[in-house]
Amino acid sequence: MTSTDYRQITVAVHRLEQAADEVLRLTDPITAPAEVERIVETIIDLVDGDIPGDVGGLDAHSTAFATMATNVGDVYADLSAISVSVPRTWSGEAATNAVAALQSTEQLLVAARGALYEAAGHLDAYAGALPGLRADLAASQGLINRGWHELAEGIGEALVSEFVALWHGHRAFVDGVDDIVRGLLGAAAVYRRWAGAVDTLRRGLDDVAGDARAQAATGGGLDAFTAVRLADTGLDPAGIGTDDGILTVAQLTRAGGVLGALSTADRKTMDALLGSASSDVARAYLLKALIAGDSVAAIALFAKSIGGKSDDWLRSHLTIANPDQPGALVIDGQIVAQQDETTCGSMSIIMARAMNDPIYAMTLTDQPGTSLTDMLRQEEQRVHDETNTLWPQQLGTTPWGLTNVLNANSGELGTSYGWHLVDDTDAGSVGPALTGAVAAVDAGYPVPVLIGDGVPRHYVLLIAHDGDTLTFYNPSGAIEQVSEADFLNGNVGALGYAHVQAVITPK
Repeated sequence: MTSTDYRQITVAVHRLEQAADEVLRLTDPITAPAEVERIVETIIDLVDGDIPGDVGGLDAHSTAFATMATNVGDVYADLSAISVSVPRTWSGEAATNAVAALQSTEQLLVAARGALYEAAGHLDAYAGALPGLRADLAASQGLINRGWHELAEGIGEALVSEFVALWHGHRAFVDGVDDIVRGLLGAAAVYRRWAGAVDTLRRGLDDVAGDARAQAATGGGLDAFTAVRLADTGLDPAGIGTDDGILTVAQLTRAGGVLGALSTADRKTMDALLGSASSDVARAYLLKALIAGDSVAAIALFAKSIGGKSDDWLRSHLTIANPDQPGALVIDGQIVAQQDETTCGSMSIIMARAMNDPIYAMTLTDQPGTSLTDMLRQEEQRVHDETNTLWPQQLGTTPWGLTNVLNANSGELGTSYGWHLVDDTDAGSVGPALTGAVAAVDAGYPVPVLIGDGVPRHYVLLIAHDGDTLTFYNPSGAIEQVSEADFLNGNVGALGYAHVQAVITPK
């Protein structure tokens, strides 16, 4: 379903509810049938419509995905056997690299198998929802038709009684209006549920697409060997985390193009830096810095700075907000939190940049003689000054101010952003907002979310999505999780305030 189709669903809901309101306001039993006919004519395409979708075709696709998942499991077993036998045949660096590539491929296959089963489940769930939606829409259409016949019966009664009885004296009129209104509102509810099912399917498939890491890397121009190694290099050494890539899908997609755009001299230097890196983790951070727009000269200095650092140190100090580790966010004994009650927006910007650019992250986490807390205080005040050129700083940061600063760093972030107000009491508002946020974060773009309690209060940063779980960096100093259902239902109090009021997503 395209975005245009989705907008048509929301328009359908509005048209049906508006029609119900018009019917409720009818007061003249003589003109009521003609008025109802006029109203129904404006929505006849919805009243006589159907919920499209081939249940059999969806079931077939679901089965195909499940079959592919099983086949991937067989390939994984074969690769595991090969990786054991390689050292017996080869030796030296060639054998080491081959085994590393095979092991990376094995891990990617594990992720692919899970993604294929997930896709099958989402398609199956959507197919399962269609018959119920169609049955409920048909029931609402039946109510509308019955109401129309009751109105026709009512006009006959009125003629016989020479219009002596008042509107509410004619039971048929009352029943007719009641049935039509219930039918129209019931149809509107069906369309709302359909929109919700479409949203859920979209979010699920976006999540699956976000697992296609090696494909993103090869599609971006990296050779298959490098793509597999870097795509599998994760924040979680066990490879079972929420968003397990040091390089996001968006960055993997851009990697080949960024390397290809280097001058001959810079490419030679960059290849040497990547080749001499102490581990795949270090190599991933060097490439991440290049994709963020750092110069090759700056990356050469960065490579010296991280030389000898352990992979665990690199992960904690260069990504900072690891979605695989919910709970208090602490580095070197210091909590990574806003230093001022008005700077949650500034801290969200800082974290978004730090998650994309490891050199920027290191300026905060590894400055000899200056604590992380002091660096955060200085940087968030600088960012706060940048976001609040006119708006009073004591009132926090506006969505447009935050958006402008993100866009000033669009080269580093890989995208430009736009802000959108959200009414989480309206499914037509919050559903698309969540879907847009999930699509962005699954692609590797962090999403600032403004929450509150009737008025805007606090920014949090959406940094990962897995299944129906949303993972946020909370500038109060923690990695926290809420469900999609809680986001949709205005129940994100675990983040500090219950209601979603704005999202800032890639354009």
